[in-house]
Amino acid sequence: MKTFISAIAVATVLALPAAAQQDEPDVASLVDDVTTIAQGLEGRIETLSAQMAEASDLEAGTKALDEMLAAAREVYDSLNRDSELWDEMNGMLDTWSERRDDLLERAADIPQLKEVADGWQGRIDRGITLRQQITEQAAESQALIAQIEDQREVIVAYYEAALADQALATMEAMSAELGTMNEKMSGILTQANLVAETPSVSQE
Repeated sequence: MKTFISAIAVATVLALPAAAQQDEPDVASLVDDVTTIAQGLEGRIETLSAQMAEASDLEAGTKALDEMLAAAREVYDSLNRDSELWDEMNGMLDTWSERRDDLLERAADIPQLKEVADGWQGRIDRGITLRQQITEQAAESQALIAQIEDQREVIVAYYEAALADQALATMEAMSAELGTMNEKMSGILTQANLVAETPSVSQE
């Protein structure tokens, strides 16, 4: 039977430098940021749904289209490579990688540290998965922004020709992509919470 113990606690006992403890990334802040983004998108979609239900004319349809575009832009601005979240995440991974490398080096003299380093590697791997999910979500939101902007003239033309049904069908297709993004944000939030878990090692 295996007993699971916190790698952070083990690292402290096995002389992990005090400076490293002080430099611990604020993972809770990362989770909070992802939560805020996910909640923001969900709120936008709820607003959009109400606006779409009333989009029977050009003015209402344009309002819904603007809300859709704002939702996609908000996601992109929050997740792209120039975002604060991206810098926060990369800084976190860099810190953990340095910690892992230091532990592996010292494991030559203290073999138990290898297990601790492996625990950090697991956390790094989860962080890399999170970063990939965020990268994909940013790319999808950017593509949706371009699609909405490209279809704006078509939608306006439909309304002006009294073809509201066609305009709504076009917007609903793009709105469905926002719904898919919303589902993926839930997955990103789940992964962020996994990253926030302290690494653990097992001993017999």
